[in-house]
Amino acid sequence: MRYLLSMPIFRRQEKKKEVRYILSIDGGGMRGIIPGYILGTINHMVRNSGTERPLYSFFDLVIGTSTGALLAFALSADSEKTKLRKEEGRPYPVMESSRKGLFRKRTIYTERGVLERGSDPEQFESLYIDHRDEIFPRRSSFRNILYPILQDKYPASDIEGFLDDMLGETELSETFIPSAAVCYSPDHGGIYLMRSWDSHGFLMKEALRATTAAPMYFPPSRLTERDTGSKLTLVDGGLCANNPALIGYTEARKLYPEADEFRILSLSTCKMQYSTSASWREGGLASWATEFTRIADDAQQDTADRALSSMPDVSYTRIWAPVLTEKIRLDDTAEPSVSQLRKAARETFSIEEEKIRKFAGTMLEEEIHSSVRIRELRQLQGPSPEALPSDS
Repeated sequence: MRYLLSMPIFRRQEKKKEVRYILSIDGGGMRGIIPGYILGTINHMVRNSGTERPLYSFFDLVIGTSTGALLAFALSADSEKTKLRKEEGRPYPVMESSRKGLFRKRTIYTERGVLERGSDPEQFESLYIDHRDEIFPRRSSFRNILYPILQDKYPASDIEGFLDDMLGETELSETFIPSAAVCYSPDHGGIYLMRSWDSHGFLMKEALRATTAAPMYFPPSRLTERDTGSKLTLVDGGLCANNPALIGYTEARKLYPEADEFRILSLSTCKMQYSTSASWREGGLASWATEFTRIADDAQQDTADRALSSMPDVSYTRIWAPVLTEKIRLDDTAEPSVSQLRKAARETFSIEEEKIRKFAGTMLEEEIHSSVRIRELRQLQGPSPEALPSDS
C-alpha cells in the first residue's frame, strides 16, 4: 500500500510551447525585387514539402516599411478583392490537430471553416518589373535634376493610380493575418503604424500611400482617421525604421502576450552597408551633410539587429548578403539596374539558403494558429469540408 501511494497516479501534462512567427520586410523601392523573389522561392519550397497551406497562414504577423509593406500586404490581402494573381486551386479546408490521422496529409480540414487561398507569392518579383513605369515614370533629364531641388520628384497621382488600380477599395482590416505598415508622422515626431487590427477605417491603398511617401520622391500623405476624425500627415517609414523587425516584435508581444517564443524572418533589400573614414573630417555641415543620412540608416539597422539577437524569447533570422556592388536608387527602373537586382536576389538566396530552409523547416511544423482568418462554414455555399475530395 505504501508503494502504491508513492506512485504518481496522474502525470501532469506539460503545456505546449507557444511560438509565434513574424515576417518583416525592409523598405527600398525597386530593391523590393530581392525580398519579392525570396518570398516566391519560399512559397515554392513550402508547396514542394507536401502541404497545401498558403504561405500567409504560417505567420502570426507580417510587417513592412515602404516597399516592404507593399509585399507584406500583397501576401496577406484577400486576392478576390484585388488585382493580385491568386494562387491556383479551389479554396481548401483546414484540419484540426485532433483529426489529423483521419485524412490524407495534403488535405486540411477544420470544423471552423475554410482557409482561403491568398495571392501567389511567385508573382511578387514581377510586380516591380511589370509596374515600374507606373510607379516611377521616366522623366526628362532636366526634370530629374530640377525637381528634387524645387519639389518632389513624382506627383502623388503616379503611385496613387497604381495602388488604386491594384487594390481598389480593399479595407486594411480585411487582411488574412495581422498586418502592419510603418509610417512616420512629422506632426507628432514619431512612428505611426497602419495596423489591420486597429485600422481606423483606412483602406489598404491609403496605408501603402503613406508608408511609401519617401521625402523628395513623393509628397506627404494627408489622411483623416474615419473613426476619430484626427488629421494625419504621414511620410515614408524608412525615416524611422527601414528594418521594421523590432517594431514587429513589440507589436507581436502585445498581440500574443502568452507567447513563449517569437521567430522572426527579416528580409532585407540588400542595401550596401556604408562606411567612411572620419579621420580627415573636421566637422561642420560641409563635412557631414552628405554622410549623415547614410550613417544614421545603417546605425538604425545595427540597433535592430543587436537588440533582437540578444532577446531571450526571440529567434531572429536576418536575410542579407553583400550582393550589390553599387548603390541602386529606390526609383532606378533602368533595365541594367533591374537585371542587377534580379541577379542579386538569386545570389542572396543562394548565400542565405541554409538559414532560409532552417526557418521554413520549423515553420512547417506549426499548426494553423487562431491569428489566421478562417471563413466560417455558415458563410460558405456548396459542400461541407467532409464532402470535399481528399487531395492525392
